[in-house]
Amino acid sequence: MSSVLDHMQIRRLDSDNEFVRKRVDDLESWARSGRCEPWMAVLMAELIRKDGGRDADLTDADFEELFMDEEMVAIMRDQVDGPWMVYVTQTNAERSNNMVMGFLTQLEDALNETSSS
Repeated sequence: MSSVLDHMQIRRLDSDNEFVRKRVDDLESWARSGRCEPWMAVLMAELIRKDGGRDADLTDADFEELFMDEEMVAIMRDQVDGPWMVYVTQTNAERSNNMVMGFLTQLEDALNETSSS
């Protein structure tokens, strides 16, 4: 009996450089062996691809950009089931919270400036 993981394949692009191709192969192998969750392998492959294989630390902004891109979320969902919508919802909530907090900070600064004049 074969499992879904036996047939799992992380997408490859003609534009992937050698570093990205190697990392995608490794991630796919890890997912098939159970070393990492398949959805996490897909997520990491897309982040590595986005990064172009640079050896840079990932930031919250990298994750936010990925989860705010509806097309990219659909691409990841097509590759494997995962908690995609949970992360999309969290990203939207965090972005909204940051906007509100930024607005409140600006409002408070404006009020303080007005009262000190």
